[in-house]
Order: sequence, then structure tokens, then C-alpha cells
Amino acid sequence: MSRPPALFETLRVRDGAVPLLAGHVRRLHEASRSVGLAPPPDSLGMVVLTWARERPGDHVLRLEWDGHDVAWSDRPVPEVAPLRVITVAEPHPGYRVKSVGREVFDRALVQAQAAGADEPLLLAAGGCVAETARFAVAWLDGDRLHVPDLALGILPSVGRARLVEVAVGAGLAVHTESSPRAALAGSAVVLVNAVRGPLAVARLDGAQVPGAEALARLERDFWPAT
Repeated sequence: MSRPPALFETLRVRDGAVPLLAGHVRRLHEASRSVGLAPPPDSLGMVVLTWARERPGDHVLRLEWDGHDVAWSDRPVPEVAPLRVITVAEPHPGYRVKSVGREVFDRALVQAQAAGADEPLLLAAGGCVAETARFAVAWLDGDRLHVPDLALGILPSVGRARLVEVAVGAGLAVHTESSPRAALAGSAVVLVNAVRGPLAVARLDGAQVPGAEALARLERDFWPAT
């Protein structure tokens, strides 16, 4: 029987704190259980916090868990800027746990960048909006935030969960749905992950994407106080 692929988490470290740590640890435990890996050590969260406190400033911390050992690496935080997104033909493979087996996403990212975009939009079965290579997708329509249904086989994103939490706190109605690509037309499209927070999409398939007043509040309140 083949061994399950290793799992990984990428965490934002901000001035010695890890604001979304609990969500990452919880997802890693749930994913380990679902793929048949031993759970990570109970001390993992405290180890991460100790690491963060010893390294001031902003970082991206990646940890990889294979059921036996934790591998660590860190890198600078990427620049934050409006993104250009293009829909690619590569079908969404179903990605319910954050594993290192990401070849489909890697190919899609190469396709998008070759076309002059920053991120590829992948569609699930039936042409429904799924996610991009490195971000969860959401879109704003007035006082409503729309997110793809996890039942499509997309990753339960820590960043998306935080975005929904902030949206509810801001009085927005959150709609979870299976929607075709056409549903994004005329809406403010947002990409979000737990490293860069929510980012506005500037252009989608070459067309300019409208802005939204609510996005500024979501960006402002995304990182919880620590």
C-alpha cells in the first residue's frame, strides 16, 4: 500500500505572532486523520509560536508533516497588489487536503503566467468556480459575499474561513454556492489565503473587474489582533 503524500501548511507570521495559527493546526489534524497519517504532535502550536517570537518581523512559515517528522522553512512575505486572473482549461482535480501533490496547480500556474496573468482560475465539474493555484475565490455583490461550495472538492482554506468570519461581522450575507464562471461577471472578485489575506482581482480573463466598498473593510479587519 502506497504511503499518503505529506501535508503542509503555510502560515503568516506578523511581528512575532501567528494570527491564524489555530485554524492551521486544526486543519492539519483533520487532514492527517482523513488521509491516514499519524496526527502531528500536540506541541506543534507552541513550537510554532516559539519560532515566531524568536524571529521578529513578517515571514511566511511553511511546515510539512509526513506522519513522523515536521520539516520547516521560511521565506519573505510576497508583495500585495491587485491580481490578474485567467480561466484555464486545466480541470480542478479535487483538493480536499493541503498535500504536496500539487502538479495540476503547478501546471495551471505556468499556463496563467505564460499568458501574462498572476493566477489561474480552475473550474470544477460542470464548469463551477473552484479556486486558483494559491488562493480561495470569493466575489462581492453589494452586501453579499459569495464563496464556492466546499462540496465541489476544494480546499477548506484557512484564509477563506477568516474572510467569511470578517464578512459576517461586517454585516454581509454569505452565500455558499456552486456557480458557473459567468456568475463572476460584474462582481468584485477577491482572492484570499492565509499568507496574503484578501486581494482584489484587477482583471479577469482580460476584462477589468469592478471594485467594492466592502472590500476595504474586509482587508482592514482580516488579521485578528494578537
